[in-house]
Amino acid sequence: MKWTSPLVTGTLLKRYKRFLVDVRLPNGDVVMAHCANTGAMLGLPKENAQVWLSVSPNPNRALPYSYEMIAVEGTVYQPQKTSDVFVSESRLNGVGLTPMTERGDKKQMLFDPQASEALLSASPKGTAESLGKLDDVAQQNSGGLMGLVLIGVNTSHPNTLVFEALQAGNIPELHGYDTIKREATIGKSRLDFKLSKAGLPDCYVEVKNCHLKRTDDVLEFPDGVTSRGAKHLEELIALKQQGLRAVMLYIGQRNDCSAFKIAADLDPAYAEAFTAAHQAGVEMLCYDCVLTTETIQLGKKLRVIG
Repeated sequence: MKWTSPLVTGTLLKRYKRFLVDVRLPNGDVVMAHCANTGAMLGLPKENAQVWLSVSPNPNRALPYSYEMIAVEGTVYQPQKTSDVFVSESRLNGVGLTPMTERGDKKQMLFDPQASEALLSASPKGTAESLGKLDDVAQQNSGGLMGLVLIGVNTSHPNTLVFEALQAGNIPELHGYDTIKREATIGKSRLDFKLSKAGLPDCYVEVKNCHLKRTDDVLEFPDGVTSRGAKHLEELIALKQQGLRAVMLYIGQRNDCSAFKIAADLDPAYAEAFTAAHQAGVEMLCYDCVLTTETIQLGKKLRVIG
């Protein structure tokens, strides 16, 4: 998925009223942006962090800016595009990153929003050049590197990413269907996708956005109570019992994790529904994403550990 316009970057000041954030741009202006995320965004910085905004081409839109990505420290395991994720140590000075400590074979880099004007260029080309490449360093540190990780916060994107991946055949577990229908109606509810092919049971897919990471390499869902999410699992169970194929697909808008699990302590009811769905034969899949200032792409498959 390509951004429809060049991203603007700045420093997050605060999030309020759930759907709004204030961001200071490199020129000092403070703008209000729409935050398309109804969740608690647990684990993500609430202020003084590097963020990226998209700009709507619609002149009549009340809020032209949308909150898209935030930068945090993290370790990328099995990197898909290290050149898009890390900042080369040789380019740290002057672009907002300074080396701090070394943890074994993992080098930690500190993100400093106050020193990052060069990295904060509103030009995607300028940002990409500042990010540089770290392929040579990554090869020397197969255990993973601590560095800048971009995390997507716009929960409307995973469905588009999955749709594009389904069309391109990039999700092997869901490849081979002739028809892809979005927002399939099931009774009084809707699931995100219905996949069909003559001679095969219809396949229903529900997509959930994830960003929560509380341990070294484990992505989690949900980041708060989601009764609607539990309802979707119940609907998938019912479809499976009818002899149809049912898939729960979790999309992590980050690529510094190697496994996925349910945050049972944050929503015990959802954890129970997940276990019931798994036992009923609902398939559980999880993929991460590689985010850059130009695109978001589906990344690697994560191991589901419950």
